[in-house]
Amino acid sequence: MQYKNWITVQVDHVFFEHQRKCGIELMPSFETYLLLKKAGVIWRKQDAITWILIKADFDENETDRTSLILGEDRCQLVFNLKPLDSAFNYFSCTEELYGDYWRLIRNEKSQIVRYNLHILITNQLIRETKKIQIKIQSKEAYWAFILIPKYTKRDAIIELRENNRKLIFTTTEKFEQPGEDSAFICMTTEKIAMKEIYEYQISLWEKKNSGERILSNHIFFPKPETCALLKQKKAITSYVYY
Repeated sequence: MQYKNWITVQVDHVFFEHQRKCGIELMPSFETYLLLKKAGVIWRKQDAITWILIKADFDENETDRTSLILGEDRCQLVFNLKPLDSAFNYFSCTEELYGDYWRLIRNEKSQIVRYNLHILITNQLIRETKKIQIKIQSKEAYWAFILIPKYTKRDAIIELRENNRKLIFTTTEKFEQPGEDSAFICMTTEKIAMKEIYEYQISLWEKKNSGERILSNHIFFPKPETCALLKQKKAITSYVYY
C-alpha cells in the first residue's frame, strides 16, 4: 500500500528565531491516536518543528478507511502541545491562534496551562494536501536590574549602558532589597520581546566628579522566569553585584 503526505504541521516560535526550534513536542491525544490508527493515518515527526499526518493512498478496489472514519460528523483531531522548556509559559504569548480549519486553544486549570491543537476534518480536507503553519509570539517585558554594591560609594553615580545604544535605561534609583543595606534599580524605558539569544551588550559604569570608569562590560540579561519586583510594571529581573 502506498502512503502520501496529507497534513503538515509546522510550529515556529519567535523566542527561538535564530535556531530551528519551537520549544514543544506535539502529540495526538489518546482518542485521536485511536481514531488515526483506525483510519489508517500515521502521525510522524519530520524534524524539530515539523509533524506530518500521512494517509494511505487507497485504490479503487479498496475501502477508503480515511474517508469512512474521519469524514463523518465533521471529526476533530486533537493534539497536545507539551513544552520542552520549563519556562515556556513565561516567554510565550497566551492568546489563541486559528486558521481556516484549525485552532490552537489555551486551557488553564488550577494554575496549570495546557495547549491543544484542534484540526477540523471535512470531506473536502480529506481530498486535499494542506500545511498548517503556527507562529507563536514571545511576551514582552521591561528589564529590571537590581544593582547591589559591595560597599557604599557616596559620591558615585551608577548607570547601565547598551554599548551600541540599542537600549535606553532609566536613571538609577535606590531600591529596598531584603537582606541588603543598599541596593539600586535601573530599568529599560521600553518593553523588550523575549528571546533565547539577544544581540545586546550591556555594561555597568561608575561616574564621579573626577571622571567615569567601567565596572563590568558583561551584564547578564534577565531570564523569562524571573519574578517581577515592581507591581506597577511588568518586568523580568537580573541581579548585578559590583
